[in-house]
This record gives sequence, structure tokens and C-alpha cells, in this order.
Amino acid sequence: MQNDPLANLRDIHLPPPIHHWPIGKGFIGLFLLAAISLIFAIILLRRRINAQRPKKQAMELLAIIRQNQIKNPDIKAACHEINTLLKRVAVYYHKRNKVADLRGQAWLNFLNKTGKEIDFNKYRDYLLLYPYQKTSEAYTGKQDPTLMALINHTEIWIKHQKEQP
Repeated sequence: MQNDPLANLRDIHLPPPIHHWPIGKGFIGLFLLAAISLIFAIILLRRRINAQRPKKQAMELLAIIRQNQIKNPDIKAACHEINTLLKRVAVYYHKRNKVADLRGQAWLNFLNKTGKEIDFNKYRDYLLLYPYQKTSEAYTGKQDPTLMALINHTEIWIKHQKEQP
């Protein structure tokens, strides 16, 4: 009787399946680099959003002032609100001790110096006199093109402000 050579064969034992972990050092480095980059990008984005928040709020307040002036013109109230808004933005973007005490011509000079080619001297009465005068019929109920120009220039001035180091 002949021996069957195939009868002596045994089943092939396959090695265990390859696991995904632990992965190579290169992939670990790549994942760490991606995570650090993502965290850094999120931090930069949050800083940028936070830096733009005061400008956005100031622009919203200015839009409200503009709408109030169109619906119910009141030069005294609008001038007071614009001057207050300019002061608040200036205190935020410039050193408080440099801005807080400015009044009169010094305040206008500061606005001219920090604005992009805007001459706030044209609006001297609107920023320095009208907010503090008694309300009269001459200042209410009428659209004032100079006041609207002041609102537009205030918007430009706010947009050009940057945080000082």
C-alpha cells in the first residue's frame, strides 16, 4: 500500500491579524502636528473675533444713531451720542490715560491725528458745542447734511482704529 504524501501535510497556521495600534512614530508626530496646528488656528481665530467685537458693536450703535436721526432728527442728541461713541472707541483702542482727559481742541486734534485724512475740525460745533447746549427748535425736526457727513466720517474713523501695542 502506498502512503499518501498528502496525508502527512498539516494545515497552514496564519499569523495573527495586524493591529492598527500601535501606529508608527511618524503618524504619531503627524497627528500631534495637526492637533497643535488646529489649536493654534482656533486661538488665532478667537483673538481676531474678539478684536473685531468692539468695532462691530460701535458700528451697530452708529447705525442706530443714523436711523434715529433719519426717523426723528435731533441734532443735540445725535451729537452727544456720536461724541460719546468716539470717546468710548478711542479709550478702547488707545491708552486710557492718553484719551480719557481730552477735551475741546485737544480732543479734535486727537481725532484728526488718529483718523485717516478726516478733518474733524469741520465738525467742531457738532462735537464740542451742540451736545451741551439747551435743546431748541432750531436743532430738532430737521435733517442736517453736515451731521450725516459727521456720522459717515465717524464710521470711517472707527473702521481704521487698531489696537495699540
